[in-house]
Amino acid sequence: YANFSRGYFFPELRSVSFNSLFQPSSYKAEIIHQGEVGLKMNMPKLSLTLAGLATSLDNRRQVLFVNDGAGGFIEKVNLVGTESYAVEATLDYKLTKHLRFSGNMTLQSNQYSAFDSNTALIGKDVERQPGFLYNAGLYYDDGTWDASLFTNFTGSNYTSSSNTILLDEWNIVNLDVGYTLPIGAKSARFSLNVYNLFDDDAVTEGSPRQDNNQAANGAFFVGRPVLPRRILARVTYSF
Repeated sequence: YANFSRGYFFPELRSVSFNSLFQPSSYKAEIIHQGEVGLKMNMPKLSLTLAGLATSLDNRRQVLFVNDGAGGFIEKVNLVGTESYAVEATLDYKLTKHLRFSGNMTLQSNQYSAFDSNTALIGKDVERQPGFLYNAGLYYDDGTWDASLFTNFTGSNYTSSSNTILLDEWNIVNLDVGYTLPIGAKSARFSLNVYNLFDDDAVTEGSPRQDNNQAANGAFFVGRPVLPRRILARVTYSF
């Protein structure tokens, strides 16, 4: 299969300045182009997809809230363009009657193609966009017992458009186990879910409020960490 689309990306109105007649003083439509070519296969035990994608976005008004150094912040608007090229794949394989393996993967390259406030950033990777992602897991369900063990992997990514700080890749494993009890014509499912099974540590992103001013060699680093291990018990009654 193959498809192509040209669309309009609706801007944040706060990023557009207006004159006294409430007319945009300077504005060009944010146009996004997307193309995809791929294949899909579906068989009794195996289904898979493989696709190549290309995307471009022009005249994007990027709104940032950046610390002003005096305890407040400033609203900064950059007019940017981006390009992205990717390969995506999915796989679902039935190992037994009740057990299957399922996973997906994305490999991408994305860069700024335009940056009005700093042309030196053209060609840099887009911040917080990893080049490699995958999810994979085993899923079991026999109608009474069900269980899943799956992992989410996020590759390394930059904290800002200057590409000066590269965050390490990280991986989170999750476990879910459930038991379904028939109650007449109805049922109740008792389950236990463990998020971040191995209690891994990682920083998912830096500080958007510092933008390109953030440094990695200070006394501490401001960022958003992966949440620690979390255990959740749940009862679901179906009627």
